[in-house]
Amino acid sequence: MLTRMIGNRAGAVLLSSVICLIMVWLAVIVGAGRYSLGVFEAAPFAVGFTCALCSGIGREPKWGRAIADTLISLFVIALALIAIKIEGLMCILMATPIAIGFALAGTAFGLVIARRMRSGGHTTAMLSAIVLLQPGIIGLDAARSADAPMFRVHSTIVVDAPPRTVWPNIAAFPDITTDREWLFRTGIAYPVRTVIHGEGVGATRECVLSTGSVVERVDRWEPGRSLRFQVLWNPAAMRELSPWGDIHPKHLDGYYVSRQGEFTLTPLSGGRTLLEGTSWYQHHLEPAAYWRLWSDLVVRRIHRRVLLHIKELSER
Repeated sequence: MLTRMIGNRAGAVLLSSVICLIMVWLAVIVGAGRYSLGVFEAAPFAVGFTCALCSGIGREPKWGRAIADTLISLFVIALALIAIKIEGLMCILMATPIAIGFALAGTAFGLVIARRMRSGGHTTAMLSAIVLLQPGIIGLDAARSADAPMFRVHSTIVVDAPPRTVWPNIAAFPDITTDREWLFRTGIAYPVRTVIHGEGVGATRECVLSTGSVVERVDRWEPGRSLRFQVLWNPAAMRELSPWGDIHPKHLDGYYVSRQGEFTLTPLSGGRTLLEGTSWYQHHLEPAAYWRLWSDLVVRRIHRRVLLHIKELSER
């Protein structure tokens, strides 16, 4: 009966989806809360592998059928994650490219195994082994070091005003009134204004975002030249888009962490200023190289929003 059920395409989609959801549940909800190997690599791979293996039960394994079942399964899983409030739409969209890549790798591997199993009849045993392997992968993932690399993003802009005019606007600036670009309409946190309490080294600077306030401590204060600060507190990195309203997945707390920021002013000819903004941050999502593509994009757009606002204020 099991063979007939999983040999059916709907059964293959259901089985692979259940395996993936169990892996995500173990890794994120009841496990160490790690968004890494188990979630973004092993789980999609298991989806593709399972669909490919099922495609060879009772018939010749076919690439087209296995790939279609894999993609349908990923779609079903995405809907399920949103429906049970584990994830929001934006994070699902960002994870889609890497999930599809590992799922198709699993499909290719599964088709090779399926074709070799045609004469052996060990389908049930193989599927059982795949299911039992998942807790081991999650355990290995949780046991690995949680150290995260530090990333740096640097942006520049030329301001038609001297450094002494620009300086007050980097220490603190009023509300940014320009329209939000599309990226910040998806729920990702964006800067609104900054407030500074005190002057000089040790002053507290508050950068108000759409999701809360970043609390910073000034550790370099050189009027007209440089302002550097350490970040003491980070709010949520975004508000998830969800039909359920305000949901709060674990990755909104402590997975993207701003560490330090700096503004540098360099005088140019004609009374202009080269304004440079630099941010240092960490994120605990893996693979780091993939997720850095998204986080660097967001930080650059934040820089652009702030630097353009400072330029506008300084040139008035």
